[in-house]
Amino acid sequence: MRLNFGLTVMLFIGFQSNAQSGFYSNPVGDSLFIADPFILYYQDTYYLYGTSANDGFKGWISDDLVNWDTLGYVFHRDAKSWGVGSFWAPEVIHYQGKFYMIYSASGQTMYGKGLRLCLAESDKPEGPFKDVYAPLFDLGFSCIDGHIFIDDDDKPYLYYEMVGAVGEHWNNDGFLWGVIMGVELSEDLSRSLSEAKLCLYPSQDWEGIHSMKARSNEGMTVF
Repeated sequence: MRLNFGLTVMLFIGFQSNAQSGFYSNPVGDSLFIADPFILYYQDTYYLYGTSANDGFKGWISDDLVNWDTLGYVFHRDAKSWGVGSFWAPEVIHYQGKFYMIYSASGQTMYGKGLRLCLAESDKPEGPFKDVYAPLFDLGFSCIDGHIFIDDDDKPYLYYEMVGAVGEHWNNDGFLWGVIMGVELSEDLSRSLSEAKLCLYPSQDWEGIHSMKARSNEGMTVF
């Protein structure tokens, strides 16, 4: 279950200054109703992706982070797609001359239906993106919110949220949980090079460590 799925996301992004007031903000939530927003900056243009459809992902384009034009579907599932629903949290990187989208979706696995990470590829940031590894891996547990980080030595790393449930959380007798895992990827992004390591888990009161709904860290970003 996606904890924040369906929420209207208000974006307050951008780092321009206002000479008169000294304050600048650009809320676009009155026109873009998405969750899990992610922005790629490429060749003086901003590309926005997010949880936005039941059968894929839509995109938007802007040159100022305020005025956005729709791109329509940048990824659209078809009859051959592994994912059948729960298309969540897409992120796009430019890597080795290609654009790669990491996202999570639900589909059939050897362990039953579950959430897994998938990797899609395109020649252009506006797509269309096509699956290259779907799912990217299957270790028998659900995972969402994939994030790929390329370090200064061009080594790729994958971070994601491993998720699960305890008890009957829908009856307030249990809770959802999520922890952040990290692993080094192969150069072609096709596989992990080691066992994933635990990076972060809920440990403070404000993170809901006693909640009977959700005890979860999610939506990580590495700089």
